[in-house]
Amino acid sequence: MFRNTILLIFMIFTFSGKAQLAKDQTVDETLKTVIRDILQLSADANVSEINKKYIHPEFGVYDVFRIGVPDTFEQHFSISFSFPAGQNSSRYPNLMEITEIAIPKEVVKYNAIFDCNEMVWDRAGLFVTDSISYPRISKILKQPVFETSKFSKSFYKQVKHIEEKSHRVVFTKLDIVFYLTKIDGKWYLTLFDRVTTDCSA
Repeated sequence: MFRNTILLIFMIFTFSGKAQLAKDQTVDETLKTVIRDILQLSADANVSEINKKYIHPEFGVYDVFRIGVPDTFEQHFSISFSFPAGQNSSRYPNLMEITEIAIPKEVVKYNAIFDCNEMVWDRAGLFVTDSISYPRISKILKQPVFETSKFSKSFYKQVKHIEEKSHRVVFTKLDIVFYLTKIDGKWYLTLFDRVTTDCSA
C-alpha cells in the first residue's frame, strides 16, 4: 500500500512537471500573430503599415549595430527599406529580403545562439524568447563616447522598459533579430539587433 502511494505521488509530479514544461514552451498566440504579421508585411514591402501598427510614437525603434569594435545605436520613429546614406548603410536590409524567403509556419520558444566561429545558428527556424541578455542599450551607454547627461529621464525609462519587458525574435534564415515589447497592452517593434551576427569585433 505504501509503495503504491509513493508510486502515485511520483506519477503525479512527473505528469505535472511535463505539463508545466509544455506550457513553458508554448508561445502566446497574440505574440505569434504579431511576429508573423511583421514578417508578412515585410514580405509585402508594406513598410508604412509596419510603421503605423508596430512603431510606438514615443519609444520609436532602436537600431543597434557595430562600427569597428564598439556597439552603438540610433533611435528612429519609422523604418525604411531603402538603404540610407552614411555610416550605417546596412540598416534593415534583411527585412527587405523576406520577399524571396518562405516565412516558417511555426514560431518556437527557444533562445537561438549564433556561433561566430562557424557563422551559423545552433538551430534553424523562427524563434522567440524572453531571455534578453544582449545587446543592452544600458550597457552600450556606459562607453566613454556617450555623453549620458544629454539623454532625458524618459529615455532611460524607455530603455529600462525595453530591456525588462521584451521578447527577442530570431529568423535564422536571414539572420533577422528584433525585439518586441509590450507597451500599454500592445506589442511594438522596439529594437533591431545587428550585433549578434556581426562577428567583426
